[in-house]
Amino acid sequence: MIKSKSSARKAARSPVAELAAGLHIAVVELESAGQFRVRTLDGQRVGAVLDETVDRALAEECLRTGRRMLVANGPNGPTIFGAVQTARSVDVDFDGRASLQARDVRIVADERLTLEAGPVILRLEKNGHVRIDGTKMTIDVASLLKVLAAKVELP
Repeated sequence: MIKSKSSARKAARSPVAELAAGLHIAVVELESAGQFRVRTLDGQRVGAVLDETVDRALAEECLRTGRRMLVANGPNGPTIFGAVQTARSVDVDFDGRASLQARDVRIVADERLTLEAGPVILRLEKNGHVRIDGTKMTIDVASLLKVLAAKVELP
């Protein structure tokens, strides 16, 4: 049977059921009702599910940014097993010290941001409250310290 050009194009675009054996690098193209459509680097398109160890938010971020993911055949067919890391992450040394270096760092929290170091807590809340809890506080400034407030209470 001879296929027309249009039917051949449609067949080339339709997702295939399985991937070849091995690990594949793919880009997530679409997410719908918990299913993902991925395109491998050789252009093969398949429907895939997330492995239970993969955070859905990671897959959605990869979809938005075009970040590559790792896909292979799993027990439920083609399965997304993780993302390909192509940029530095937070560096943690052997002593457990974390280091994050950037030109500008922004941390966004919808409700509350809490930083803790031993008994010291810095809490920033959505309603505008800032609270620092600790046993001692030192403010060291080289020139001028301004306190701008409608009311200041000191014990």
